[in-house]
Amino acid sequence: MNNILLNSAKSPVMTYVTSSLEGLATIRSSRGQSTVCRRFDARQDAHTRAHYLNIAVSSAFGLWLDLVSVIFVAFVTLDCAINPDITTGKVGLAITQVKTVISQSQEISFDNLNSSYLF
Repeated sequence: MNNILLNSAKSPVMTYVTSSLEGLATIRSSRGQSTVCRRFDARQDAHTRAHYLNIAVSSAFGLWLDLVSVIFVAFVTLDCAINPDITTGKVGLAITQVKTVISQSQEISFDNLNSSYLF
């Protein structure tokens, strides 16, 4: 969805730049530079808003994923500490496996989010 938002916001900017460059002689002869600049600024502002929203959502998702990861590790650690039947080797194995699963899920999530920054 991030790619759709960025591309739909970027497309009018690029289209407007292309059409402005193609009609540059007409724009200058009719003294419409200020109108063209205002319209370009409006389209650029829309693109900037979409890009900032993408960055903010990605950061919020990363923070949420980190919080869930910390809670999950704490839950597994506390469960191992409370249960007397679990040996220290099993505790280390459980925590290692949890950290492996969390790092893989974060890597997949961030790869998907960061691929939207490729222009």
